[in-house]
Amino acid sequence: MEKLVDLCRENKKIITVDPKEDHFDYYYNVTALTPNLKEAEYAAGMKIRSRKEISLLGELLIDKFNPQALLITLGEDGMRLFVDKKKSYHIPTTALEVFDVTGAGDTVIAVFTLALVSGADFLEAAVLANFAAGTVVRKLGAAVAEKEELSAEINSMLEKLNIEVFS
Repeated sequence: MEKLVDLCRENKKIITVDPKEDHFDYYYNVTALTPNLKEAEYAAGMKIRSRKEISLLGELLIDKFNPQALLITLGEDGMRLFVDKKKSYHIPTTALEVFDVTGAGDTVIAVFTLALVSGADFLEAAVLANFAAGTVVRKLGAAVAEKEELSAEINSMLEKLNIEVFS
C-alpha cells in the first residue's frame, strides 16, 4: 500500500479510503479517510465520552495517519470534516427519517470521491456526500441516491434556507 500511495501522490491522483478497524494502519498519507465514529475511536485508541472530544479524536488521527482530510461519519449526528489539521466542520445530518443505514458509508465515500475528482473542495464534497447519505438511509435495504433525488434534496434545503437558485 505504501508504494501504491506514493505512486498515486506522485501522479496527483486522489486516494480516498473508508478504512475498517483491522486495516487502518495501511493508509498513511492518503487524500482522505472516511471512518465512522467506532472505526475512528479504534484507530486512535480512545473512546470519546462526549461530542466535544471529537475534535481531539480528529486531531489524533490526522497526526497519526497524515491524510489531507478526515471525514468522520457520526450517524444521526451527521459528519465531522477535518482538513489539514487547521480546520474542522460539523455537517449536520439531512435525514429526518431513517429506515435503514445499510450502505450509508459506501454512499459517503462514493459521492465524496466523485465530488473530489470532479473538482469540489473537501467541504463541498462532504456536504454533497451528506445529502446523498441522507437520501439512502430513508430507503430500505442497500440503496442508491439517484441524481434526481439528490438534486431535489439539495433544492429543498435551499428553499428552506430561503436561498434563490438562478439558472
